[in-house]
Amino acid sequence: MNTLVYFKKYIADVLSRYTLPKLLSRELVKQKIILDVGCGRTSSLKGITRDEKYLVGLDFYKPYLVELNNLDIYDECVLGDARKLVRIFQLKSFDCVISVEVLEHLTKNDGMIMVDQMKKIAKDKCVLITPNGLLLTYPGYKDNPNERHISGWSYYELKKLGFKVHGVGGIKFFWKIKNGQVVFRFKKRIFIILNEILKPLAYYFPIMAFRLFAVYNFKENK
Repeated sequence: MNTLVYFKKYIADVLSRYTLPKLLSRELVKQKIILDVGCGRTSSLKGITRDEKYLVGLDFYKPYLVELNNLDIYDECVLGDARKLVRIFQLKSFDCVISVEVLEHLTKNDGMIMVDQMKKIAKDKCVLITPNGLLLTYPGYKDNPNERHISGWSYYELKKLGFKVHGVGGIKFFWKIKNGQVVFRFKKRIFIILNEILKPLAYYFPIMAFRLFAVYNFKENK
């Protein structure tokens, strides 16, 4: 392998460490029983290594769960409300509870309730992924008709709740809202490449990031 090819492979490997699937995989590597709150129709857990994990997906929109049943991602799918987790599951019944891009679909008060409920049923950690600030998007034509963004969360708000916060998805400036959907701001490929290159920067400086990747570790918050 010549030097240039090796260098490109090395850079690609480094940058891949800051993608959402890789970040989730690292957080979940020692977690065996995992709940995905608001799992949606496709699930962010489809890219993780299963090993001996037991995965539970929860969503309040039944058509999403019907689609998920055909994908063989979860060991169990549950119809339920993210704000009422302690009515559905026992306290401390999961090693880890995650929620990917759900928080922004709730009011601030309901979002706080969901986070509190997640902490009550998790033993080791909770993981939240949410846009950095308010993005006023609307449901796509295949989405739950009530699925729109109604709140925005900042690095400082999540940190105040005890979460360790990093950034994911690259730099926020490279994204915009068009016709109610999040789209990349630029058409030229150079900007797409630049956003990929800057993902490590966004990870370590989450205030600049498109999304926030927040982890609440019970051992660190005793």
